[in-house]
Amino acid sequence: MFPEIDYPFLWDYFDGRGYSGFLLYKIDPRTFRISNTPGDTANRVKQDIFTEYMTWIENEADEETHIEILEECRDIDGPEDMTNYDLFTAGGYALLGTRGIYDEVQALNEKEYTLDSYLKKRTYSYSKIH
Repeated sequence: MFPEIDYPFLWDYFDGRGYSGFLLYKIDPRTFRISNTPGDTANRVKQDIFTEYMTWIENEADEETHIEILEECRDIDGPEDMTNYDLFTAGGYALLGTRGIYDEVQALNEKEYTLDSYLKKRTYSYSKIH
C-alpha cells in the first residue's frame, strides 16, 4: 500500500499490528534513496500524479475496464480539484507506488534468455557456494 500519509495514523495502525511490511516506501529514481516514511503527502505529489496519469493514459488506458477511473481522468480540472475526485487520487497513488517497476519488468522481458545463459548463471552461483 502506498498511502497518503499526511497524518501518521495509518502508518501507526499497520505498524502496531505487525503489518508495516505491506507499506510501500518511495524511492528517488535519481539517487535510489528510500524515504523514511511510507507513502507521501498529497501536496508534494499532486503534479507527479498527473504526470503518471498522462503516461498511463498514453500507454495503458485502452485496456482499462473500470470506466469510472477513465471518467474521473476526463472530468478533473487540475491538481486543485483532486479533493473532489477520490478515485482519481487513489489511483494516482497506486501509479506512483508502481513507478519504475514496469520499466524494470519491460527491460527483463526484452532481454533474450537462452538455456546456455541460464546454465552459466547457475554454474557460476553453484561454484561460488562450493
